[in-house]
Formats: sequence, C-alpha cells, structure tokens
Amino acid sequence: MPPEQAEKIPIPVIQGAERLAELRSKRGRMDIPQIQKANAILTNYETVRDYQLDLAQVQWSVIVLDEAQYVKSPGTLVTNAVKALQSDFRIACTGTPIENSMVDSWCISDFFVPGHLGALRNSVLNTKRLLSVIQRLGSGP
Repeated sequence: MPPEQAEKIPIPVIQGAERLAELRSKRGRMDIPQIQKANAILTNYETVRDYQLDLAQVQWSVIVLDEAQYVKSPGTLVTNAVKALQSDFRIACTGTPIENSMVDSWCISDFFVPGHLGALRNSVLNTKRLLSVIQRLGSGP
C-alpha cells in the first residue's frame, strides 16, 4: 500500500476496562470477524487481558507492544494474555532502560522470540555463569 493511502486505513479502537462491563453486556464477547477484517487494531494491555480468549482466536500478522515493560513479569495475567496471542511477527518497544533484573529482560525477550532463551531458570543461570566468566577474564592474572 502506498504511504499516501495510509490515512484511509480504518483502525477500530478496542477500548479498555472503563467500557468492559458495557461491552460484555451488549455482546458478551468481541466481534472476531470484524477484528479479522481490520488492517490494524489499537488496544491496551488490560483489554488484551480481559478479552484474551477472544483475541487468541485471531492469527495476527504483526503484534507491536509499546511500553513492553508491562510484560516483564512472568506469570502475570497481562503477560500470559499477550504471550498467548498468535502472530507471524512480534516487536517489543520500551523506553525503559535495561536496568531491571535478568528475569524482566528474559520475559520481554520471550514475547518476541518465544523459547529462544530457553526456560527462565536455565536462562538466568546461564547468564550468571557467563557474566562470572567474563568478570574472571577481565580481572587478569
């Protein structure tokens, strides 16, 4: 699609928790066929969490997470819901510096390259071993 046509792309907005009760009372679940017809969907983490079962039915081409630090904690409802989404390609954007724990970094990485770093426990242990070797090599004889 040429860039000049980008303005014409319809982008439905799936609103968050403030309208959750209203949405569920009207239709009980999301309109998956409507979502599948859209070129792009904008939503928030809470809506993905609340509508995980509906959104997991969609095969997404691309999922882009902004403020990816929201999925830094393994096992939370938001993290599990986002990781359950099926996609061909994933991007995680965060302005938060990588000054958090190795677990936080592993969890965000596990979103966009699932399984690449291995299980959390093994990944953290291997990283600690690698850092220990680098420290010993850097300290010299």
